[in-house]
Amino acid sequence: MRQYVEKNHTTITGFDKKLTNRPASFMMTTKFSGMIILKIGRERRLANGFNKVQKEYLLALGVTLENFINPRAG
Repeated sequence: MRQYVEKNHTTITGFDKKLTNRPASFMMTTKFSGMIILKIGRERRLANGFNKVQKEYLLALGVTLENFINPRAG
């Protein structure tokens, strides 16, 4: 995430909804904790979808929404 922030000359949402240019791995784990992925047959989906900050983090990590839910899809 730090490489993404540096390369794109941007910031990312950190703790307490403050923008930072030095995201931490702990920050990332807190943003994704408690997510529930439901598996119905062969299909997987999120119980509550992604919020804005989670989408921002996945973009910075280079992970698509689909690959987060279905890691073997990509």
